[in-house]
Amino acid sequence: VFENNGSSWNFTSTFTSDDNTSEDRFGYDLAVDDTTLLVGVPKADANGENSGAVYVFEKNETNWTQTKKIVPTDLSSGDEFGYSVALKGNLAFVGARQRDVDENITNAGVVYIFANDGNTWNEVEVSQIIPEGNTSNQYFSSDLVIYEDILGVSSPAHEHGFLYLYRIEDNGSTASLISRLSLADVNSTDQSHLSIILKEGIAVVGIPGESIFEDAGG
Repeated sequence: VFENNGSSWNFTSTFTSDDNTSEDRFGYDLAVDDTTLLVGVPKADANGENSGAVYVFEKNETNWTQTKKIVPTDLSSGDEFGYSVALKGNLAFVGARQRDVDENITNAGVVYIFANDGNTWNEVEVSQIIPEGNTSNQYFSSDLVIYEDILGVSSPAHEHGFLYLYRIEDNGSTASLISRLSLADVNSTDQSHLSIILKEGIAVVGIPGESIFEDAGG
């Protein structure tokens, strides 16, 4: 952790989870809002091998303290819950990019939504965003970003790759698809990962393994 004292950035601390083990990949993705930090740990064996987990830390005057470990009860081996995380106020969004939609649609990916009621983080009643297409191996939720009330979700391996935009309402219980942005015109040669960022009126998508200019040059 680095903090700004008004004139420079200074290293202040390192930390990990209370139950960190070998190959967990603690810190694979991060999201922070005010004094709350989400840490994605997609290789944690919380509910099966590589099922994943997310840890919540809160900042006091001097330290970051672990306050919650989030592990949905429906996780199974290989789901990689915590591969991506996003945080906005009392809402947390977590990607499980290899979660099966059902026994016929595998590794499609899912987004979980959690709400903080002031005391703890609870899964919202309408708690999962499931990808379109009914196809396996989409890796939906490989990256997540939240801007105001719009959630961006990348799906790099669905056809040519997509960025889905959802409007989040009713304290996270309603996620309405408002746009699906296809990367067909890019003619991408890489389907492994899409990174995304949103700003007012702008969506930017990165393809780090793209070979249009140089071999895997991005």
